[in-house]
Amino acid sequence: MSKLQIEEWPLGKLRTYNRNPRTHSAEQIEAIAASIREFGFLCPIVVDKGAEIIAGEGRFLAAGKLGLKKVPVIAVDHLTESQKKAFILADNKLAERAGWDEALLGEVLRDLQLEGFDLLLTGFDTAELERELEKAAAEHAADFLDDMAQAGEAGQAAGQGLNLNFDAGQGDPGEGAQPQELYFQLSYTVTEEQRAVVLKALNAVKEAQEFQTSAEALVWLCRKHLEEVGQ
Repeated sequence: MSKLQIEEWPLGKLRTYNRNPRTHSAEQIEAIAASIREFGFLCPIVVDKGAEIIAGEGRFLAAGKLGLKKVPVIAVDHLTESQKKAFILADNKLAERAGWDEALLGEVLRDLQLEGFDLLLTGFDTAELERELEKAAAEHAADFLDDMAQAGEAGQAAGQGLNLNFDAGQGDPGEGAQPQELYFQLSYTVTEEQRAVVLKALNAVKEAQEFQTSAEALVWLCRKHLEEVGQ
C-alpha cells in the first residue's frame, strides 16, 4: 500500500458509488454542511483510483450544497472490489457501535452552552440536547449537594465564618406573601473553588430554566437530586 496523501480534487471529478446502501436525508446533509461551514473540511473524502467515493458521501453531498469547487481527498488503490464493498459497510457500521460517557457528554454540552456555542452544530438534535442537559443538571445537582454538605461540615468543625449567601428569603417576604409561609436564609462555608462551582451551577440552571433568583435554581437542583435518588 502506498503512503496516503491528502490532495485537493475538483468536486465534479468525484462519483458516488452506486452500490452504497447508506442513505443521507436532506436534514443530515444540511447538518453536515453547517458543520463544514463552522469547522472547515476536516475529514477528507476517500475515493478509489476511479474517483468513486468509498467514504464520505455525505460530505460530498454537503460540499455540493455549499457550492465548493474543490474538496480534500485521499485516493487509495490497494483495495479489491470485495474489500471496497466491505469497507463501505464497515466504515458506517463500526461508528454505530461506539458509546458515550454520559456524565462527560453532559459536562461538555453544559460548558458549550455556557460559552454561548450553537449546540446543534454538535450533531445532536433539540430533543437529544434537552435530554442530555437535563441529565447533566441532575448530575450536577448531586455533586453540588455533596460539596455543600462537606463544605458545611468542614466549616462548622473549623469554626469559620460564612462567605456564601443564597438570596432565598432575605428580609421581609413582602406584601402578598402567604402568612403561614416561613422564609429562611441558607448559608454555607465554601472554598473559592467550590464557590465557583456553585455559582456556575446556579447560573446555568437560572439561564436554562429562566429563573429569576438563585434560590429558585437551588431548589430546582435539590428537587432533581431527590428525583434521581427516588425520594
